[in-house]
Amino acid sequence: MQTSSTEALSPWLTCRASAFLQLPPLAGRPVDITPGRRSTVRDDGKPAAIDRRSLARSVPAHLDPPRAWSRHWLQGASSASRVRFEALSQLPIFTSDEAMRGAILRELAEAALSAFRSLDGPAGTKMLTDEIEAAQRLVRTDAYPMSIGEIVSMYQEGDLVIDPEFQRLFRWEIGQKSKLIESLLLGIPLPSIFVFEKADGKWELIDGLQRISTILEFMGVLKRPTGDGLEPPSILEATKYLPSLHNTVWEKSGEIGHVPLNAQKELEKPQQLSIRRSRLGLEILKRPSDDLTKFDLFQRLNAGGTQANPQELRNCIVLMINGAYFRKIKAAANEHTFLKVAGVNEDQMEKQRHMELAVRFLVHTFIPYDGRLDVEEYIDEGIVRLAGDNQGELAARTIAETFGLLDEASGGDALRRFENGRHAGKVGLVALECIAVGIAKNLDAIKRLQKPVGFVKEKLQTFWQQQEAAGLTSPGLRGTSRIQRTVPFGDRWFRP
Repeated sequence: MQTSSTEALSPWLTCRASAFLQLPPLAGRPVDITPGRRSTVRDDGKPAAIDRRSLARSVPAHLDPPRAWSRHWLQGASSASRVRFEALSQLPIFTSDEAMRGAILRELAEAALSAFRSLDGPAGTKMLTDEIEAAQRLVRTDAYPMSIGEIVSMYQEGDLVIDPEFQRLFRWEIGQKSKLIESLLLGIPLPSIFVFEKADGKWELIDGLQRISTILEFMGVLKRPTGDGLEPPSILEATKYLPSLHNTVWEKSGEIGHVPLNAQKELEKPQQLSIRRSRLGLEILKRPSDDLTKFDLFQRLNAGGTQANPQELRNCIVLMINGAYFRKIKAAANEHTFLKVAGVNEDQMEKQRHMELAVRFLVHTFIPYDGRLDVEEYIDEGIVRLAGDNQGELAARTIAETFGLLDEASGGDALRRFENGRHAGKVGLVALECIAVGIAKNLDAIKRLQKPVGFVKEKLQTFWQQQEAAGLTSPGLRGTSRIQRTVPFGDRWFRP
């Protein structure tokens, strides 16, 4: 017979409550007893080193639910049970009387068990449906086909917006562009494009950038990202089914510098009309959907593609949430001092390496990492949170002051390994997480020193000699484990 969730949880909760009773008296100090968190104090007043998850190691593994149970499983519990459990789980214990503490903890276990019981039967089967309905309420969509002629007119009139930062991701090769126009001429259906309806009623393109930009460029109406004029029209090359497309243009133009006018072949009017009348499906994300929904959709639509790397997608996501914040950190990451210390060259800048390092630096500095998420998910969620907090001035100042100190101390060698009296090697994530983030976390205290640059320089030269630093570059060390070691170590090492 299969064991139900509540039957399995009953011994688990009993063991957890019993384990709590083994803690030393708390001497009248409050303690957060939320499951999965660390005890905050011992009877001598020092931080407790006991992880509550480790207190119930005697419980068989199959009885121990996922660590996110208090956050996720309770979502489907009845509201009364959930409120009772959440209230009790936050209850501070002010007594050192064992009987009183035991009664409170048993009440907590009973409340949690009651909450989980409400997941069985109809409530349990209803949980997924409720989650789906709640998520659907966040996303309002509409869909209908439009002709390419209508889409182009909307773009020219400013009613369809392509953000300049998005447009910089437009880098299809001429062969890809030619195949798209070939598909339109042959009547082959194209995938739908996705737009977001802004507060002013205009549509912002969030997926379909390559396709729409290719069509606009071919027609000679694609605006430059800088806003000063139009991009030169594109010229096609031969394709598998239409080899005569070689040197075909929408209209002859002297701006196509590499092909003389007499070699350009204009698309005939019936063929132009055929393209204008071709229809594209539009999926419209309506205004009540919030920015986070918009960014999540963008990430889902683009993460599987090859056109943009993870940091380019991250740039677009931050831009969607807070354009002013994005521009602040972009300006800071473009500064000569940052580029020199971070060791970023022009080719790497093209691939947004400087923005990646700046974003990682900010997230590690301001957002604690608990190991719950994959590193890339943590960086994604962290920068979204920072963008939402709208502290662009603080972010830019932290980048400028931290990397300014590093530059004064050791210039372009500051984040390189120091061995045998000299710096060597490339700038890596370990140095960013330990050194740059360590300085940022102690920035105010370092600035108050009589000789802050001298302090940083001395710490840089002795950093790589530390035994703890030596283990951080191990090839087998996972990113999730590394970050939980690098950032705390750097914080301690650069603390005056």
